[in-house]
Amino acid sequence: MLGLTRTRAQQRSSRSMSLGMDFSEPKKRSGICGRILMVSTLTTLCILMLNHSPSFGYPGKFSIHELGVPHILVTGGAGYIGSHAALRLLKDSYRVTIVDNLSRGNLGAIQVLQQLFPDPGRLQFVYADLGDAKLVHQLFSQNAFDAVMHFAAVAYVGESTLDPLKYYHNITSNTLGLLEAMAAHRIKTLIYSSTCATYGEPEKMPITEESPQLPINPYGKAKKMAEFFGTSM
Repeated sequence: MLGLTRTRAQQRSSRSMSLGMDFSEPKKRSGICGRILMVSTLTTLCILMLNHSPSFGYPGKFSIHELGVPHILVTGGAGYIGSHAALRLLKDSYRVTIVDNLSRGNLGAIQVLQQLFPDPGRLQFVYADLGDAKLVHQLFSQNAFDAVMHFAAVAYVGESTLDPLKYYHNITSNTLGLLEAMAAHRIKTLIYSSTCATYGEPEKMPITEESPQLPINPYGKAKKMAEFFGTSM
């Protein structure tokens, strides 16, 4: 691949010299910037429509406990696992609030859930980052949650080795902030989505709950610390 890349670069260079000027690179950059701007604009419009959609924004329903209708906060509910968990909860007649900053989540998953469960008081989406402690406490103050399912997290082992602080902030620190909000509002039920990366390179297979947790990368270490905080509540 490296050899091929160099060859192509040399060919472009020779063409540029023979013509005197090469406008292909500025055009490419302009096209890429245009596409990025268009995607950003469409995403912003979709978020605004979701926040003002008739199936969201019914605080009366979400701010009170209703007998027989548990209200579950699903963090990272726009992600693959989180959205499927939300779907299952909604099918089983739970009330669901999804919070996601859409940095890794899929806005389309929220839209599908909205279409499947359009009735007021069933589902609401909150575009927010768990790193904003003030906003997280406001979220808990305005909603009567019965339990939390915590899926929100960056989740790439390789990336964690290149930028470990990002993972400690996003996973460990954000989970701690979520737990503080839960404690302040007396919510004691947490389902936490962890990872097999907390076990590192196990000596025996298969991995069981009794296997020693010896993570070898920042992703696994951040998750293990978050687990410890959760079990210490």
